[in-house]
Amino acid sequence: SLSLGLRFALDVLRDQPRPRLVIVSDGRLGDGGEAAQRAAAAGVELAWTKIGEGGPNVAITAFSVRRYPLDKSRSQVLVELWNPGEEDQGVELSLLGDGEPIDVQRLVVAGGERLRRFFENVSGADRTLEARLTLADRSRDVQPADDRAYARLPERRRARVQAVTPGNLYLSAALLLDEYLDVVEVAPADYPAEGRFDVTIFDGWVPPSPPDTHAVYLYPVPEEGVQGPFEITGTVERPYFDRIEHDHPLVQFTALRDVNVAEGLEVELQPGDRAVAGDERVPLIVTGTRNDHRVVGVLFDLRRSDLPLRVAWPLLLLNSIDHFVQEDAGYLSSYETGDTWHVPAPAGAESATLITPQGDERTVPIVDGRAVCTGTRAGFYTLRAGEQEEVFAANLGPSDEAIVEPAETLSIGGTEAAPPTIGRAGVRTEIWTMLVLAVLGALLVEWFTYHRRMTV
Repeated sequence: SLSLGLRFALDVLRDQPRPRLVIVSDGRLGDGGEAAQRAAAAGVELAWTKIGEGGPNVAITAFSVRRYPLDKSRSQVLVELWNPGEEDQGVELSLLGDGEPIDVQRLVVAGGERLRRFFENVSGADRTLEARLTLADRSRDVQPADDRAYARLPERRRARVQAVTPGNLYLSAALLLDEYLDVVEVAPADYPAEGRFDVTIFDGWVPPSPPDTHAVYLYPVPEEGVQGPFEITGTVERPYFDRIEHDHPLVQFTALRDVNVAEGLEVELQPGDRAVAGDERVPLIVTGTRNDHRVVGVLFDLRRSDLPLRVAWPLLLLNSIDHFVQEDAGYLSSYETGDTWHVPAPAGAESATLITPQGDERTVPIVDGRAVCTGTRAGFYTLRAGEQEEVFAANLGPSDEAIVEPAETLSIGGTEAAPPTIGRAGVRTEIWTMLVLAVLGALLVEWFTYHRRMTV
C-alpha cells in the first residue's frame, strides 16, 4: 500500500534536514491519498528506481458463487477475466470443486477487455471452488499470482421455519420444494409452536406482539387493536410490478413484471424500509427491520393474484428465507487480501487460531462474535475455535496490480519522482567538527614547539 508506506516514511523522516525518499517499484502505485499530500507539503524529495518487466498477463479479477434456491446441490459461478495488455490473449479457464476438475473452457480475451463468464448448474462441489487460468499456448504468464481465485460455497444448513396459516396449499407446496427446510405449520389460534425457529411466516394474520425471529408477512392486515409491522393507510386497485430492484436477493431468478394483482395495501414506510418491487403508487414487496429482526412484507393477498400459479412464487418465498439465513451466517464467497476481515466465529469464543494457506498459524481476537484478522495471500484459510473449524477464501480482488507493464513516470502528490542520483562521499560541515579540528591543530603546534624547545 503506497499510503501506508508513505506514512511510515514520513514518520522516519520527521525533523530530518533535506528529507529524501527513494521508491523502488514498477510505478503502478495509485495516488497515495492524504499521505501523498503530506509528503509534498513536507518538501520530501522523491526518487524512483524502476523495476519489473512487461509481458502477457490475464488476471482473474472476480470470482463468486451462489446456490440455486430450488436445488442447493447446484450452483451458479461467476468469473471475471481482465486482459490489461493491448494484444488479444487466448486462455484456458479451469474450474475445480473440492479439489477435483469440474469444467474447462477455452476463451479469447481481447486487449483491455474485462470478460465475464457464468458457469451454470455447477454440481459436484460441496464446500470449495477454485478457478485456474493458463495461457492457451502454454507460454509464461509474467504474474502467476492472479491466475488463481478461490470461493467458499454457502453452507447448506437446515433452517427451521414456522408457518402460521389458516390453511394455504400454495404456501405449503412452496415450502416443500426445499429439502433443507424444517417446516412446522400451525394455526393462528395455536401460535406460537413449541421450539426455536429461524423464520416465521404469517399468512394473512398478524400476531399481537412481534415474533423473536425474522418474519415474512403475507398480506399483513392486523385485527382491530393489534399493531401490525406496517402502518396501512389505504388500498390501491390493480397495482403493477413496474419498479423492481433486480439486483436484490429477494427477487433473484424471478419474473414479476406481468404478475396480476387485484388489490395492494398502501402503507407508510418506516426509516430503513426498502421497496423491492411495486409501482409508483404502492410498494408490493418491502424489506425492513422490526425489533432487531429483519422482515419481508408481501403487501397483497396471494389468493387475489396469479402469483401462486407462477414459478416466481416459490422462488420469492425461498429467496426470502435464504436472505435471512445467509445474512445470519455472514456469508461471503471470499474476502479481499489486504483488507480487515470480520469472519463469523462460534458463540462464546474469545480468540481463535487462523491457519493460512501456507500452514502458518497465529492467534486472532474475536469481537462481537467475529474473528478480526487479515491476510496477504490468496487461498483457503481455516479459522479454528476450540473443536470447531471454518474454512473461508481470500482473493486478490479487482485491483490494478494486473497491469505488469512498468509505468513511464511516477507522480505522487503532484510531484514527479526523478531518477536517483549516484551519491559520493563528502565532508561533514557541522560547526562542531571545525572547532574540533582547530583545537587539534593548536595542540599539534604546541607539542611541536615544546619538543623543539621553542616555548621552553
